[in-house]
This record gives sequence, structure tokens and C-alpha cells, in this order.
Amino acid sequence: MKLPNKLIQFLVAKTDLFILLEIFVFKLLLFYTIGKLHFYLLTLGVSVAGISVLLIFCDWFSFRFRIGMFILIDVLLSAVLLIDSLYLSFYNELTSISLLAQAGQIGEVTGSLMRLLDWKYILYFIDIPLLVLFYRYRFSKFAFFYENRVKKSVRIVLSIGIIIILFAGSAFKIQSVIGEDQEFFAKRYSNKMLVEVLGVYNYHVFDVYDYIKNSLYKKEITSSDIQKVKSWFDDQKKDLSKGPLFGKAKGQNVILIQEEALQAFVVNLRINGQEVTPNLNKLTRESVYFNNFYDQTAQGTTSDGEFISLVSLYPSPIPGSIFFKFAGNDFNSLPKVLNQSGYMTMSAHGYIGSFWNREIMHPKLGIQKSIFAKDFANGETIGWGFSDGEFFKQIGNELANFKQPFFTFLITLTNHHPYDSLPRNYHNLDLENLEGTMIGDYLQSVHYADKALGEFITSLKNTGLYESSILVIYGDHDAVIPPEQLKQIGINSLFERQHDKVPFIIHSSVLEPMSGEVVEKAAGHLDITPTLLYLLGISQENSYFMGESLFDSTSDSRPVIFRDGSFVGENHIFVSADGNFENGEYFNSQTGEKEISEKDIEEYRAAQARLEVSDLMILGDLFPRLTVKK
Repeated sequence: MKLPNKLIQFLVAKTDLFILLEIFVFKLLLFYTIGKLHFYLLTLGVSVAGISVLLIFCDWFSFRFRIGMFILIDVLLSAVLLIDSLYLSFYNELTSISLLAQAGQIGEVTGSLMRLLDWKYILYFIDIPLLVLFYRYRFSKFAFFYENRVKKSVRIVLSIGIIIILFAGSAFKIQSVIGEDQEFFAKRYSNKMLVEVLGVYNYHVFDVYDYIKNSLYKKEITSSDIQKVKSWFDDQKKDLSKGPLFGKAKGQNVILIQEEALQAFVVNLRINGQEVTPNLNKLTRESVYFNNFYDQTAQGTTSDGEFISLVSLYPSPIPGSIFFKFAGNDFNSLPKVLNQSGYMTMSAHGYIGSFWNREIMHPKLGIQKSIFAKDFANGETIGWGFSDGEFFKQIGNELANFKQPFFTFLITLTNHHPYDSLPRNYHNLDLENLEGTMIGDYLQSVHYADKALGEFITSLKNTGLYESSILVIYGDHDAVIPPEQLKQIGINSLFERQHDKVPFIIHSSVLEPMSGEVVEKAAGHLDITPTLLYLLGISQENSYFMGESLFDSTSDSRPVIFRDGSFVGENHIFVSADGNFENGEYFNSQTGEKEISEKDIEEYRAAQARLEVSDLMILGDLFPRLTVKK
């Protein structure tokens, strides 16, 4: 029989394969739509090519084995799309194999993930029972007949030919990407960006390869890299001037509170005439408030908030929490510096210490004593762990007996996504039609967290600690509230990251002349440690912190940089999913209008240089090498 006839019979026998490919074209389009990802036709082709290679490989085995493998592949690939969709909805990022190290935490975020489930996700799996029926009643005998009319050797040759063509097409796509940017894969500012270019399944293949490569062949840090980092910090330290507020709070205690999912838009917000955060509002009138303080966290979310604030470096350059990825590193940190200055250092959190690897990382960061759920007396719990009210009550009693000066790092928990764990008797706001929505639940939860914080501040005043301490309150990350729900309370985003801000409040008796001052300067988590050390009068000459003091600064305003390469300048913002200048957009941060100036490319280069320095510090564990005594 002539080859064309053999080819036709071969293709007829593979009818189910073509049906599966059509189904996955639909599923991929659904995935990109749900995830609001940029869609490129060539990228879809590369994704389908990858699936085709997998299915054709299964064709080399017996017919019955092939049927079982096709169904199994369908289930597994559909599950990947579901997991990626849920993770994308929650974190605005794609999952990574490096996150498997954090698999133990999946059970803890089940409530948040379940809240994100939607009927549309059923479409990822609706074909599977139909496929089983198709094989059982219609296709098997028909396909088996044509299968036997083509010799196995011919089937394999034809399959290999198709695989080569598919691989060649994928390689061409990847090569075209590398041709546009030689460091495309090395940068990896965002997994979303990789998915948009490679396709979702090819991204996961690359992710596995990248993880293995990074595990087996860690980046070799050269003497040139070390000199680059040292020169960068030496240049920054030239601006470490000492103004009138340097050392003004010398010897005071430091109470640093990281509030869960506290976003800046709730400060001074009124709903139906009611203050959502009356205690925070009052505190801003007694303190210095920074109203352009940006969330600089990445995939590590809360743990990133802790790391960036205490270490003043950027989040992990490798996807995942730095508390897992680089737990073996020796980082410089605020607690370590305070230990050397005679401070007792303590952290507390009303949940288990293994979560985010805190019981390992907090001591590594120089915290002398850590209090977790097992260390608290029995008390009220809400959601994951101890309620904020119970947490602050017990911690307030502890602080009253601490030897001074002390540093305490308190991490709250109740106001956690999806915000529906708060008992109804704590719903004290009249929200009318917002009640029962995510934004409604969030406002009730924030209102409760604010009440608990107010009670804690009262206890500090009763024990005299309010006057003898620097009290700092900030949000760890944004609240992951969908834009359409934010619109219900009058918040409309003109561009990405416009409202990606968290409160940052500093109170100290020595700052009383500045009470009620609102600082417009753009800042972020990296600036917390340098600012506190500046007020305490502790020199940073031998430290390697990338943030800057927010008081008495004489240098030009530095950009607030995010892990994906976007950044906020003095009066504008650069937004880019992949960190590339050509693919980004500049917006006036006041008007939301697109704009560009001659300074933009200079700021962009400076931002990339800062990320590179931070990455070298983390990947090379450079702090010990930079401070070694010769």
C-alpha cells in the first residue's frame, strides 16, 4: 500500500488524539481568559505542540495502554490548569516547583482557595467523563481496526517525524525570545511573563529544569561580583548624613507590628458615616504617617514582608519564599544590629512556628526569643489561630515585664484572606448591601483588627511603654481584593499598583513636634530597618541594607522597586510584567496619564542595578564575605 494511504489510516486511527488537542486548545484559551493573561497565537501553538509530543509518545505502546494514558494525561494537565488558576487568583502569580517545599502549608490556605473556586473551573474537567464514554461505546473498535492496518514500525517513524516538526517549532519560538533578550530566562522577574511567552505547560517544564539547575549548579559568585556589590554599597553610604533626628530616640524600645493584609485605603475611610479604622486614624494624628508606602512583597507574601522589613533586601530572585529557599544564608538584619547594641529581641505570632519556616528563620535573623501558638495560654481563636484581641492581650502582659530596652516584632493574623472567619458578633459595621461580599467581609475584619490594636495601644499607655518606645505599624501586603469589589467603595484603579500601598505609621515621644504630619514621599518595606536605626542613632556604616532612612534624607528620592522590575519614582510609576523597559508603561502617579521623560531610562537602569545587587547578596550569601576581617 502506498505511503499516503498508510498516512491516512494512521491519522484516522488517531482521531481521539486530534479531539483531545482541540479540547486542550479550548482549555488553554479558558485558562488565559480566567487568568487575564496576554494571549499570543504562537504561544498557544507551542503549548499544543508540547501536549502533542506527550500524546504521540504514548502511541508507541499498546492500544489499551494508550487509552488509559490519554485519560490520565487529560486529568493531570487539567489539574495543572486548575491549580495554576487558583494560585493566580490568590497571588497574581503562577505556581513553581520550588513552592513544593512549602506544600505543608497548602492545608492552611484551603479556606482561601475554596473561596476562589468557581463554577467555570468545572470546564477544565467536563470532557473527561465524556471521553471515557467515547472510548467505551464508540471509538475503540473503530480505532483498533485502523491501528492494526499500519505496521508498528511505520507508526513509530511517522510519530518521530511529527515530534521533530513540533520540537523544531517550539525551539524556533524559544530562540526568537532569546534573540530579543539574551538574559530573558536569567532575569525571570515574573512567572506570568514566562507563561505568556512559553505557554503554561512548557513553562512548567522549564521551571523543573531551572529548579534542578539552580539546585545542582548554584551561581558562582566571582570576585568581580563581590566588588560590584561592595562598590554599590560604598557609593550609597556616601549619602549617610546625620541630621537633627539622628539618635533622637536613642535607648527607646522598638515595638514593630506587622498587620496582616492591612491596606492603606482603609485609613480614614468612612462607610455609611462610620470610621473603618478609628484607632489607626487617631494614631496617625499622634504620629508620622507615610501615605505612599508601597507593598514590595512577592510570592513569599507575609514572609516576604518580614524578610524585607528586617533585612532590607528584595524578595527571593528564585520563585518561592526566601524563608525556605535561602534558610541557610547568614543575613544582616535589624534584630542582629540591635542585639549588638544591648537590646533584648523577641518575635510573636499566634500560629504554629513551622508556618513560613519562622521557627527556623527568626533565630537566624537574630531574634533571641520567639513566641508561637504553643507558648500562649488558652484563649480565643478566630480562623487560623489566636484572635488579634487575645494575641495583643497576652503579649501586652509579656511586654510589661521585659527588661528594657527591647525590640519586639509582632505579627497579627485575624485579618487573613478570605476574611470570612470573623464571628458575626464582631460584625460591628453597618455595611448594607456590602454585607456578605468579600469587600464587606474585609471591612468587618479590618474594623475588628483595628479595635484589637486600639486595645493594645491603651495597654501600652497604661504601662508607660507608649511613651518610652518607638511604635511602628505597617501592613505586610495587599488584601487581594478584586478591582470590581474595590469599585463598590469608590476605589477605581487607573493603572496597576496605583493602590498597592500599605499603611506605615511611626510614633515616638521624640517625634511629638511632627505629630499628624503626612509624608508624601514614596517609600516601601526596605526602608523600615534603616529608618529605625537612624532614629536610634545606630550607625549603618558596617551594614548592608538597601533601603534608606525616611527622616532627614538629603539624597535624591530613590525609586521604590518591586520584584517584577516595576518601580515607583518621585511622581510617576513604571509598570512592567517582565522588567523590560520596552514592554513597560510609565504613568503619572497623580493623574494616571501615560507619560515619559528623559530621566525614565536612567531610573530604569538604576532600578535594575539595585535588583542585581540584592540578588547577588542573596544568591551568593555575601554578607559574611563582605564583612570578613582580613
